[in-house]
Amino acid sequence: MCIRDRYQRRVHGENKKYLKEMQSLTKTSKLWSTLGKRFISVGQQLPKGQLTVVEKKGNEWVSNTVSSDTIFNGKCVLVGFPGAFTPQCTSKHIPEYIQKSQELKQKGVSKVYALAVNDPFVLQAFAKSLGGDENVSFIADGGAVFTKQLDVGCDLTDKGLGYRARRFSAIVENNKVTQFNDEKSPNMTDLSRVGTILDQLKK
Repeated sequence: MCIRDRYQRRVHGENKKYLKEMQSLTKTSKLWSTLGKRFISVGQQLPKGQLTVVEKKGNEWVSNTVSSDTIFNGKCVLVGFPGAFTPQCTSKHIPEYIQKSQELKQKGVSKVYALAVNDPFVLQAFAKSLGGDENVSFIADGGAVFTKQLDVGCDLTDKGLGYRARRFSAIVENNKVTQFNDEKSPNMTDLSRVGTILDQLKK
């Protein structure tokens, strides 16, 4: 085989590789474009799918796979937090929702769901450590599928945590978002705390 033939084969092979990579990028772009239509905002329906929910049954914390449109039926509060046993999540953010769960219930909230990119076993241990009750359950989004669908994630690789849910809170009524408070980071201000939700429920 002459040098020219070898060169042409090499160029042809590189072109095929380039086209394959571009096709892959196009598919990814189309996927995110589709998900983008479901990103969380006021007035939008939550995406439908199967979720792993950690909840208290009697004296035990158990995990079950349930449909999202089933658990967000009625009036619920959805809270995003970076992870179980992280400092602010453990000392303030989630405990406040547990402490105010009865007050939230009096204002018509049937359930609080706290979303984290953690496995159900970690969230069961976390719930036990906080002394949680049946009014506050946890969504164990270990693969970050639901978090990405809602576009409420953040990259905390530099902190050694990987991809996590950022801090936010929302009021959801019959699967539709009616209030959305986005910290746009893992940091906590009053925006995503229970006091803001209680004020919004008064309106």
